Amino acid sequence: MVRRSWGRVGAAELVAFPDAREELRSEADAWGWSAEAVESYLGALDKDSQPTGYLFMCRTCGRYMAYADST
Repeated sequence: MVRRSWGRVGAAELVAFPDAREELRSEADAWGWSAEAVESYLGALDKDSQPTGYLFMCRTCGRYMAYADST
């Protein structure tokens, strides 16, 4: 799978990419967080600060994906 990086995104930018937001939600669910904690985390994503989301598009299927980092 070849990915094209779109760069940093926050909660506001992820509204336009529901597949990527759902991927982040699933990842955080796997950490054992409560639904409230997951939504709070996703709502706190900020493209210019921490935590930050990173958006990618698969060049093969065109699907948007994301991961988040809070370092």
